Amino acid sequence: MIRVRAAIRAGLAAAVMLATSACSMPNDDSLALPVTARPDPWQTWWAYLGYAAVGLLLLAAVHRSQALWLRRTQPHAQQPDIELKSEAFDLEQLIDDCVGLLAPQASKKGIALVVAVSPAIPRTLVGDTLRIRQLLVNLLGNALKFTPQGEVVVRAELKQRSGEQALVRMEVNDTGVGMDEPTLQRVLETFRHTAASTTRRSGGTGLGLSICKSLVEKMGGEIGASSQPAVGSTFWCEIPFGVAPQAE
Repeated sequence: MIRVRAAIRAGLAAAVMLATSACSMPNDDSLALPVTARPDPWQTWWAYLGYAAVGLLLLAAVHRSQALWLRRTQPHAQQPDIELKSEAFDLEQLIDDCVGLLAPQASKKGIALVVAVSPAIPRTLVGDTLRIRQLLVNLLGNALKFTPQGEVVVRAELKQRSGEQALVRMEVNDTGVGMDEPTLQRVLETFRHTAASTTRRSGGTGLGLSICKSLVEKMGGEIGASSQPAVGSTFWCEIPFGVAPQAE
């Protein structure tokens, strides 16, 4: 970085020298007399702009190189810590709210949105509603993005109940393009598209899946998926929640 800055300063100094350089011009007696030749203003400014542009390109290249190096050597340095908050909420209502946000998008594509919440789930749970909304909106948005027709179903069921703790499983099932197993595992672990052709049709990236994975793991749960090409995909997560006192 120091060398790059020094190069920029040297370039700018050279531009100044170019603007006030000395040269020889013949006089009427054919004698070479030293005079100071000042180029036209546009020549001076072009020199400044040229060196400045080169300097900026070098700085950008160095910055990009350092950023890539940090990502390789410190893979978690770019991921800020997620702070969780606990508050009482109605899971069925929360799911309905998330579905309502994406209902216009589904209606435009002619896709049905279905919600199925098991009555065995306690009425009032305790958890981070903001993170749960982010999780569901990402999963729903991804399902709609890769579903050209059919339906997207959101399911929630109680997996286990122990005192004031409840393990809830949530699923988002779609009738979209689906994925083969190798592609599915890549999507869960990286920021990649399912395939070039799928990406062109859907116009999406699937980046939300990585966000979902981070959120679920932060809340002490796990996430997984199953999929078949041309059949559809199911993304599921199991998250432990608190149960509010006097919850049904």
